[in-house]
Amino acid sequence: LFEVITKLNGNNNVEWVPSYAFAHKFRDWLKKCCVIVCNEFSFDKYARESSYAYGMMRELITETKHFVESKGVDQYQHKGHYKIWLSSNDAVPIKLGPRDRRFFIANIKKPKELILKEDPDYYKNLWAFVQDDEAIKKVFWYYKSVHKVSNEFSHHTPLMTEAKSLLIQEGQDQVFRDLDEMYENKEGPFEFDIVNSNLIMDHVRQKEEGLNGIPNPRSTLLRKIDQTTITEWISYKQGVPLKRNPVSITPNDIERKKKRRYHAIRNQEHWIDCVNLNELRAHMVSKVKVAQKEKQVPF
Repeated sequence: LFEVITKLNGNNNVEWVPSYAFAHKFRDWLKKCCVIVCNEFSFDKYARESSYAYGMMRELITETKHFVESKGVDQYQHKGHYKIWLSSNDAVPIKLGPRDRRFFIANIKKPKELILKEDPDYYKNLWAFVQDDEAIKKVFWYYKSVHKVSNEFSHHTPLMTEAKSLLIQEGQDQVFRDLDEMYENKEGPFEFDIVNSNLIMDHVRQKEEGLNGIPNPRSTLLRKIDQTTITEWISYKQGVPLKRNPVSITPNDIERKKKRRYHAIRNQEHWIDCVNLNELRAHMVSKVKVAQKEKQVPF
């Protein structure tokens, strides 16, 4: 595929680079291309969003002005916007947030063994196609003159695919996975559309110490979780703050006249503008429920 992409864009416009090049000090190759290809990309250095390498990659994808430095030459600014193609054989090659707007993910599910079983000459024919300049010209003509771009496509936001949705889930830390499990099972405060980080923390403490007098044999979550992690998880679930904040909406808080800040982690479009205190309180005692819409992944 990358060989075809290179020919379609022109060899002089494409730069093939190793994984480390994206975060390397010297990136004078940026001024030579508009398309970047990295085959067998290693995401080890780019696994955490807070890492320097991840930041360099993010800047390269998003920004149009980049600092370039060559050996023996002072740093200067280069203007360019790049199409970047990466491939990996790793099951979870990179960690992505649910609101990622930089990566488009495609996954080839069929293993090599099955492909060759169905067509022993598959790769032989594929390379013959790649090396046939007339065939490449036909591909170029098709995508330039015949193919219609989907209305779902935007130059600014990559399409959400099934592969990307699964990768986002699989790339999460174990703490997030444990919270996700409670969320899916609607345990404790997760029963409701509206949550508060302190109430979640209290539930985790009770769960780890043992419910109904039964000790928890795997009490590791409490040692790893904190208020900041819960806030990040709420953001990961695309939680939105209530318009009426802080507020007393649980029976216990109403009795103690204690106000908290809440976020909606389900049916956000309904709760984001809700200012009816009675409706919020009714929901927290299971008297008001909102039908949840099923999310559709287009590809």
